[in-house]
Amino acid sequence: MASVKRESWRSWRWLPIGALLLLLLAAFLITIDAERENRLLNTRAFQLLMIFIGMALLALLVRIGAELWQLWRRTRDGAAGARLETRLSLIFAALALPPAFLVAAFALRFIDTSIDSWFRADVEAAQRAALRLGQLSLAREADALDREARPYTSALALLDADGMQDYLDELVDADTARDMHIAVYDPNGNLEALAFNTSELGTVNAPAPHELIDLDQGERQVETAERGGVRVTRVLDRFVDDIGDEHVLQVLYPLDDALSSALKTLEANVVDYQQLRFQRNALKTGFSLILGLITLTATFAALWFALRTAGRVVAPVVRLTAATREIAAGRQSLVPVTGRDEIAFLSASFNRMSGDLAQAKSKEEQSRQQIERERQLLEAVLERLSAGVMAVEQEQVIIANQAAQALLAGHPQEFRGLRLDDASLQDAAVGPFFARVLKRDRERTFEWREEIDVGSHDMRRTLIVRALRLASEHGERLVLVFDDANLLAQASREAAWAEVARRLAHEIKNPLTPIQLAAERLKHRLSAKVSDPDRELLDRATQTIVQQVEALKRMVNDFGTYAKPSRLGRERLNPVELLDQVARLYEASAQCQIERDFQVTDIQIPGDRDRLRQVFVNLLTNAIEAGAEWIPLRIALSSSRRGDVLQIEVRDFGPGLPAEFASYAFEPYRSTKPKGSGLGLSLVKRVLEEHGGTVSAGNAEGGGARFVLRFQLSES
Repeated sequence: MASVKRESWRSWRWLPIGALLLLLLAAFLITIDAERENRLLNTRAFQLLMIFIGMALLALLVRIGAELWQLWRRTRDGAAGARLETRLSLIFAALALPPAFLVAAFALRFIDTSIDSWFRADVEAAQRAALRLGQLSLAREADALDREARPYTSALALLDADGMQDYLDELVDADTARDMHIAVYDPNGNLEALAFNTSELGTVNAPAPHELIDLDQGERQVETAERGGVRVTRVLDRFVDDIGDEHVLQVLYPLDDALSSALKTLEANVVDYQQLRFQRNALKTGFSLILGLITLTATFAALWFALRTAGRVVAPVVRLTAATREIAAGRQSLVPVTGRDEIAFLSASFNRMSGDLAQAKSKEEQSRQQIERERQLLEAVLERLSAGVMAVEQEQVIIANQAAQALLAGHPQEFRGLRLDDASLQDAAVGPFFARVLKRDRERTFEWREEIDVGSHDMRRTLIVRALRLASEHGERLVLVFDDANLLAQASREAAWAEVARRLAHEIKNPLTPIQLAAERLKHRLSAKVSDPDRELLDRATQTIVQQVEALKRMVNDFGTYAKPSRLGRERLNPVELLDQVARLYEASAQCQIERDFQVTDIQIPGDRDRLRQVFVNLLTNAIEAGAEWIPLRIALSSSRRGDVLQIEVRDFGPGLPAEFASYAFEPYRSTKPKGSGLGLSLVKRVLEEHGGTVSAGNAEGGGARFVLRFQLSES
């Protein structure tokens, strides 16, 4: 829609110039016609035309003003090519305007001198002499015709009416007769006799009454005048016949065509000359006005075309500049190629360069995306490593994964971006670590391994640190990988215990079934052969054997579960709802009272439903066994969400955990119960770790043990 409006405006903006040119042409034609009629400024058409021309000039001036205003705004705003367009417009105007003004000045002077030359004194005297000569010729011709017509009255006075007609016919029919029209009238103007030998005069009227009155006063009339487009000499006389009746003779002689035409032309020229002489100043004003309008038109047109030409010349440069800025801003831009000149060649070259840059940018973007994918992959790998990873460059921490923050008991904002000398003084717990790394970094050791103690006195840990120096774009980078020695030792112990559990499960499980079967067979074979007291003893012995075999089987199954590699099922489940289901089973068996404080109930995580159910069963079973001596037996369950972490808490109101229990709470084969296998909490810890979570144990305020499970929530 905008392009249609722009094209419409481009079509209409030439309207003032076109209308002005048409009006000037009309003014020229009206001037020529006015010259023929010896009128110019007083013509209504010319005056209206001047008004329209003035309006068209005003419209053109407004358009030029708008162009200048837009050019000034572009120059003020620093638009591309605006200053060059201004300079070109000034140059074009300077080249076009002086010749127009110079030609106008000379034309004005020429008009003034030319019009003055038309009215020289000798020209006017010659015209007057020629006119006088023509008038004398007419007078002489009239006298000759008067002398010729005088005998007619004497002859007619002797004749009666019939004789007058015959006499007139003889006059016009004579061989030597000239062209004439002769008639006799009575004093009242009635025709009495008529004869003529020419049809040029057409219908001839009788003399007018006042002319007859003049004849009565004895004045013979001879005049030359134009009748019906023909110049005629008329002789009008009065005579009296023999009986005393008065008659009037009228003789008309058509003037010779050549002489008549020459006289007519001469008279017309004299009249025109006099009118021109009378309108001398008006002619000067009219021609000067027309010349001024033409000069203004030329001036405005020159300004208009200067602005338009400058805009057209600068337009390719502006497009190139705009396209260059677009490319500088990272956006591909092409310019239209028109013509075959140098600008077109430059535009084509620019488009080729833009295409090459676009291809290079596309390749660069692909490389950047590949690097970004690799960086994200590396970050994902680093975030999921159990070992701490840290990178130091120019004595400043630039990378620290979550494991590093956990091992150093810090947070992301506490390490990334910190300088080593500042970090070494920031916290007494981690200060020795950063101080040792700073010392090693300044020693420029290429590769080193060291054990560094961190943490407070009650939470002391030893980190096994391995470092390697690598080259980077800013110099060198020190990469640190460290683990908790206690966790490594614990992992080794868990691996060893898993192997022990696997062997025990294999070695113990095989004889258990034969022992149970043998005991049941002895009971069946001997129960009928022994006395009642011995039978009762046999029943108790065999029952004890079977119960202990069942207990050993359960222990063997625990061993197998702990040693067996996990194969998790993955489904979307609600752990809070699963905990509530397990709790309802214990409530239904009337084993305890369970209090619930679930702040989060509608949440989904991916996990293995059976293994998580086993986790909740183990925790609730431990809580019930720990509080068995307390009446009533109560267990509190709660859930909450903190950021992207789901936290579930299981608390009993029993005696709580021993003080030294926190150091080995989740190690296998450690238990505070006399009949416990020590694998329940170990399985809880393993299952939580398999689900990307953690578990911690401690004593709650007000008494009782408190176990906190934390699940990491994904973004989806």
